[in-house]
Amino acid sequence: YLVMSLISFIAYNLDKAKAEKGLWRTQENTLLMIDLFCGWPGGLVAQHLFHHKNRKANYQAGFWLITLLNIAAVAYLQHGKLALN
Repeated sequence: YLVMSLISFIAYNLDKAKAEKGLWRTQENTLLMIDLFCGWPGGLVAQHLFHHKNRKANYQAGFWLITLLNIAAVAYLQHGKLALN
């Protein structure tokens, strides 16, 4: 989670900088994919610090779905391990 969160944080920061300069942007699907693979905590922090992607309703719906899926997967893995013992 730590490494992917850092990658996500950097990706949001770079995308915000590119947006401000009118340069070629990172695709939203790419940002969401990074968040899906355990980067959502960094993405959440970056959204709030950089005020980036936090007003787009469709993006936020996808982001929070990914976040809930990650939390559910971790909970399942933790409880699954406990149930096997």
